[in-house]
Amino acid sequence: MNGKSKKILGGDPSMMMHHAQSLGALARQLRSDYGSSAESELFDGAFIAVPVLYAFAMELALKAWQARENDGCYDSGHDLLKLFDGLNETTKKSIELDYSRSSGPLFGELYDPVMSGIRETLKFHRKSFVEWRYLHEPGESNKTFYDPALDEALLKVIRAYWKS
Repeated sequence: MNGKSKKILGGDPSMMMHHAQSLGALARQLRSDYGSSAESELFDGAFIAVPVLYAFAMELALKAWQARENDGCYDSGHDLLKLFDGLNETTKKSIELDYSRSSGPLFGELYDPVMSGIRETLKFHRKSFVEWRYLHEPGESNKTFYDPALDEALLKVIRAYWKS
């Protein structure tokens, strides 16, 4: 585990991963629905909810992996990159390899940082859970988000978990 991260004894890793899958599915559904929403309030709510749900789903998925690898313990916090870095090397390499096979035309030129691998995707979105929950507050944070990239990363993390 990361040297300075607080270790938390968590619940069942498989249940955590199921929750991550459910949150990802909900985010996907909201993303597809808000494109057709005529009501401004529904669009605004989904616009904020989708990044929060994807980021939270990824957080749970990474913590589930850590819990499986570390006798139920995982790192605290919301930083997706730190959580990914807390996985063992074999897991990281397996996920990265699977992700790199599929990331291509899915990502646009505007989001070049997410094209070079899952680690870069997680780095780009590392603070999204906190930043998008507090979107209404001013600050110098990077409040950009590319949900297709984080969705793809989430799907790869979940798939690798169930395959292993």
